Amino acid sequence: MKTVKYITLCVTLVAVVSFYSCADLTPPYGGWLWVVTNRDNRSGSIRKLNPSDGTTVESYLAPASNHGKNFGLAFGNGLVWVGWEEKDPYTGQNTGYFIRWLDPSTGDDGEPVEIEIPPLGLAWVNDELWAAKGDDFYRINPTTGEIEAEITVTPYISARGLAWDGAYLWATDYTYGNCTLSKIDLKSRKVLKQVKAPCKHPKGLAWDGGALWVNDEETRYAYRVSPDDGDVLGSYYYPFDSGQFPYGLAFEFPDGTGN
Repeated sequence: MKTVKYITLCVTLVAVVSFYSCADLTPPYGGWLWVVTNRDNRSGSIRKLNPSDGTTVESYLAPASNHGKNFGLAFGNGLVWVGWEEKDPYTGQNTGYFIRWLDPSTGDDGEPVEIEIPPLGLAWVNDELWAAKGDDFYRINPTTGEIEAEITVTPYISARGLAWDGAYLWATDYTYGNCTLSKIDLKSRKVLKQVKAPCKHPKGLAWDGGALWVNDEETRYAYRVSPDDGDVLGSYYYPFDSGQFPYGLAFEFPDGTGN
């Protein structure tokens, strides 16, 4: 009888509040969530978060200037990789897309490397850096910015955030205003599966070893989502200071690997 009462209380709480007290927000192997933010007319930040509640463990200045915008985020080889766009402060026109690394063990930054495509999403895939533009996916040389490989997937998607689950690539997808999370096989170049995104403005995407993390740029919410059916396992409002809007996401495992 006590067990039944507890389950009833838990279900009631889930139905009533937006922060799920009984939700599953714990990555199966531990680790940290990384997010890059943007601010209006100010520099954004790169933050290492406790995934269970979104509290900041470490914070660094993001690379985009006041006139640019930070985009994708990835974690690989013990480094955080960030992509961004720069714009002319007077005309607002694009002046280039860039990537660079951050070493969280020292706080050091790498030199900016210019790339040809907007790095809206980044993912570390088997020791390689990948980016996407629409339904085209690119393997990027992180040292030179050169595109080393390019594939087009079918059916068409409009990819944003990227994550690697160890076997497949996942992307947030804006195709025709229908927001989904798409599972992609890079070998066959096919979209194998799509589940409904948990929000209207999904940007960043990360994989924690058991579930996907998605953030909503507009509402500033983080969601932990089942890759099987898109069910929300837990969510919270990012607790960092107001005015910072989340974009790219990445996950760091305790052994120094990530995606």
